[in-house]
Amino acid sequence: MIEHPEVGTKFGGVWVDSIGKILGFGKDKVESSAKGYHYIGVTIFSEKIFNYIMPGESNILYDALTDAIKDGNTANVCPFPCHWFETGNEVDFKTATHRCMDMLVQKTSDSKYLTNVIKWRAPNTEFVQMNNRVLLVDKKLDFDFEFLLGYNVIGEGVTLKKGCRLKNCIIGPHVRIENADQLENTMIINDQDVF
Repeated sequence: MIEHPEVGTKFGGVWVDSIGKILGFGKDKVESSAKGYHYIGVTIFSEKIFNYIMPGESNILYDALTDAIKDGNTANVCPFPCHWFETGNEVDFKTATHRCMDMLVQKTSDSKYLTNVIKWRAPNTEFVQMNNRVLLVDKKLDFDFEFLLGYNVIGEGVTLKKGCRLKNCIIGPHVRIENADQLENTMIINDQDVF
């Protein structure tokens, strides 16, 4: 669980009392709750939870855990301070990418961790910062950095038309940009797309 300013508005919350005991779930604040947390998908359950999982489709929090709490079982949050980003739609994904690029520039312990994750998951990727350009690109790609403005993330095997300008773009692996002269604030992740 993490603290998030949009709990109860954009996101449902895990509503707790003053000592972290879970009182309920949902966008609406639970009566007598002191705080709402955002659930990021990490839980540790007692084997008792299996008594509350019914056959068919259900939600582990809204169905099983809610019924367990109603029966007098206790559940507590364990707050976990971290960076968490919503990435389920294009706008949020772009925002998360931009914030991560900013983190890489800042040279903090967070950027060191993020750099290590990038090295592990994409070992041929290079982070480049020059002037007002912040780039995360495959080392094998041959680009004229003069045409890459703002922040850009460019995956391996991308084909980019000579002279094409990119500004604040996320280009997935093996995408071909053969006709466009300029792309701005664009995300292309499907390698079947040709622009």
